[in-house]
Amino acid sequence: LMAAGAPFYDLDGTTSRGVVYLFRRESTSSTGWTQFKRLAASDGEEFDRFGEQLALYRDTLVVAAPRKDIGGESSQGQVYVFLRNAGGTDNWGEVASFADSGGGFDQFGEALAIHGNTFVAGAPGANSAYVYTRTAVGGTNWSLAKTLGPSVNDFGISLDIRDDEQRIIVGGDDDVFTFDRNAGGPDN
Repeated sequence: LMAAGAPFYDLDGTTSRGVVYLFRRESTSSTGWTQFKRLAASDGEEFDRFGEQLALYRDTLVVAAPRKDIGGESSQGQVYVFLRNAGGTDNWGEVASFADSGGGFDQFGEALAIHGNTFVAGAPGANSAYVYTRTAVGGTNWSLAKTLGPSVNDFGISLDIRDDEQRIIVGGDDDVFTFDRNAGGPDN
């Protein structure tokens, strides 16, 4: 499975609304890959740039629209979670969305990382990264577990999650920070 964002795609006459294309490996295709799905945000608007960032882990796809205006706040950003087979066999249904940064030009979702039951969304305009967890593999219940944010410019501009979900790496203004799960106590 492969996902590719097209954040400047004009959808239904809406400029730069953005879409994500899903491809699957096909031995009968001349290129080896066949597009089988096009995803768009359920609440997409002009200049959202849905698909500018995305992260895929098995049956879960996290997609950002970091330029989305929320409640009058320009480029606050929003992140969407899609799950395979949500809404039918081989369908990729939108099961959740988040816009937790709360301020204009936060660009929530400017960086994304996912592994297992954890995903992280960076908001470099807010100098923050937001850690989300879900209760079960393949489940649709995601919740904000932790907000990370040392006082460093552009904190959250790049992200990664170690394979065992025990360490998150966050980049910001010429620095890299590591955060270990439960360091300093449970759920910390």
